[in-house]
Amino acid sequence: MEHPLLRHHVESYAVKDEDAVFWQQRFPEDAPYGADPKWSVFCLCDGHNGNESVKFLEKRFIDVLLEKLPTETVTDFATAEGRKFGIAIARAISETFETLDEEWLIKQKMSGTTVTIAVLHGWFLTVANVGDSLAYLHCNGCIYPMTHDHRISHSQSEQERLRNSGVEIAALNEYGEQGEIGQAPFGPLRAWPGGLAMGRSFGDLDVHSAVVSRPHITQIEIPPHAGARLVLASDGLWDCLTGKVALKAIKKTNIASACSKLLNLVQRVGGGFEDDTTVLILDILSQDDADLKAPVHPKISKTAKMADIVRTLSGNPKKRRKIPMPFFLRIDSLELDRVSSINDSAHGQDFAKQKMAEYMHSKLSMDSPSPLSSESSDE
Repeated sequence: MEHPLLRHHVESYAVKDEDAVFWQQRFPEDAPYGADPKWSVFCLCDGHNGNESVKFLEKRFIDVLLEKLPTETVTDFATAEGRKFGIAIARAISETFETLDEEWLIKQKMSGTTVTIAVLHGWFLTVANVGDSLAYLHCNGCIYPMTHDHRISHSQSEQERLRNSGVEIAALNEYGEQGEIGQAPFGPLRAWPGGLAMGRSFGDLDVHSAVVSRPHITQIEIPPHAGARLVLASDGLWDCLTGKVALKAIKKTNIASACSKLLNLVQRVGGGFEDDTTVLILDILSQDDADLKAPVHPKISKTAKMADIVRTLSGNPKKRRKIPMPFFLRIDSLELDRVSSINDSAHGQDFAKQKMAEYMHSKLSMDSPSPLSSESSDE
């Protein structure tokens, strides 16, 4: 199977200059057919308390990750070998986050950052994140949330995990300190000590040990005939636009103009930029495609299209044709600790089989049970 053609574009608006994007693309646009398609890595960070932690990751993250990723090549993920390979990628990413977080904390620096990465092995996409820099995928007419929002105010599961670990959760009071019962809250919920508004982050020396750098991980195999568009952005974008609104806004926009279109939307909707806002768009194309103005649909017969129209007119729009894809894996990397060895442990084998069953039956293991939206193929 031929490897995909990748095109990416980045634009940002700097307020504090604490965002960064870095990447290593193993098959550039002019790569010859048959070039090594093993790994391409794209990373977006949104720092706080300075940009020192972002600069550290910019120097170290990709090198450390490439050392930990599997050395073999797999093309069929619907096999036991493919199953193990997918989980090995997830484990390598989780270990990279953990290793570098330990290195950074030794430096006794206060700076911290969100981290969102996309790793491609052929058509197999893995996205992982800590923090609130989110990513969404548009493919086959569906929009998929590829990250977990770790803002405490937005995640009930993070609130429960933190409280179970003894973390106090409260908003600020009017004096800018930890709020107490009976005081009027100001702003989002925060984890104390430290006062971070996210349950997971990289760095942040002054937070509770339960505020971890272990990511949520999502994997999906992209159909080569369809191609896909992946959008990663810092919270400056997502504070103004939902994933559904953002990706639909650039559905018919080429990649060279899509980032600026989203930044213009932020300025219009939000009335200006109050925070650093960075957008990375990655188009994942077949070798025959020069551009991906919008994720394409497989061709559908006129009869099928007419059936969709009839369903809509009859008041059953939910029955219109949808082409959702199952996630291969969607997991909190903290769960990977339960598996001592995918190859040697019976528990590990059961875990892998369970995840593969979810993949084959289109069931997800995280909060969102389905894509954000599906569009009719006749649109």
